[in-house]
Amino acid sequence: MTRIRYVENNGVLTSKPLLAGTELVTVEIDTVGNVYSIKRENDGTVISQGNAVDVNLLKKKAKLALKALGVVFNDEVRRKGA
Repeated sequence: MTRIRYVENNGVLTSKPLLAGTELVTVEIDTVGNVYSIKRENDGTVISQGNAVDVNLLKKKAKLALKALGVVFNDEVRRKGA
C-alpha cells in the first residue's frame, strides 16, 4: 500500500482500516482543528495523535506515525512523461 485514501464527512477525513502489526487502525483528520488521530478499529482507543498547520502536513505526520506503528507502505514509482 502506498497511499491512504480518505472519505470526507463534515470536515473530518477518515481512512479505511489499516493493518498495524496485528491490529486494525483508522486515521481521522480534523481539517477544521488541524488535528489527526490514529484509533484502534475495534474499540476506538486513540493510539497516536498530533497537530500541524495545514492538511498536507497532517497527512504526512499521520503517515509517519502509522509507519512507526508498523503499517507497511510500498514505495510509489511514477512514470515520467515521454
